[in-house]
Amino acid sequence: MIKLDKVTKGFGDKVVINNLSIEFYPNKVSAIIAPNGSGKTTLISILSGLMLADKGNINFINPYYQDEVVIILAGEKNLYMKNTVKENLIYFGTIRGLKIGNIQKLIDYYKEFFPLYNDIENQLVEKLSYGQKRLVSIMTAVVSNAKCIIIDEASEGLDMYYVSILKKLLIELKKERIVIITAHDYGFVSDVSDTVMILKDGKIINNCNNISKEALIEIYTENFGLEIER
Repeated sequence: MIKLDKVTKGFGDKVVINNLSIEFYPNKVSAIIAPNGSGKTTLISILSGLMLADKGNINFINPYYQDEVVIILAGEKNLYMKNTVKENLIYFGTIRGLKIGNIQKLIDYYKEFFPLYNDIENQLVEKLSYGQKRLVSIMTAVVSNAKCIIIDEASEGLDMYYVSILKKLLIELKKERIVIITAHDYGFVSDVSDTVMILKDGKIINNCNNISKEALIEIYTENFGLEIER
């Protein structure tokens, strides 16, 4: 479990995360949703150790998890474009201390969740589509055998085919792991998430379990007054 206790983070005079206390558990996909600029990326950056909080504590109930957090940021900056897919996977696994044989075993196990893997294994990353790059980015976290995987804008830029692949993968990944995502696709969030947290003014204002897409949209529009395509 990861526990945030009264965490605050600001930039200049603006408080982005405000005295936030929340818990994240293994064997669950936890989604954080909010409009752009509401602090989602700041929150997951604090969780991953990329950014320090100004106040408060982040406690890992299993201390082993503290060094086992991997974050996949939005966009295409998670990979080495001039290397092949397999070279990227081996590199990210080895910097986590895994031997090549163990990395290959993880690749062999998880590639069934990546139907495209055998076709792109030896391709340069720069030649891949955006959706393929996103899935390869996530696979680098998988083969690193991390115990906590955080994915920013998980379904961004993915077509229906790649979203369906990602859904199956997340369901598999949450076994004995903490999985945290941010996303704007409310159907996707509803389908894959065990817990959905709505962030507003630096605080979690709703923490919902197994919520439907319709209920999620209703709560979201009530709080932010935004029209969302159903």
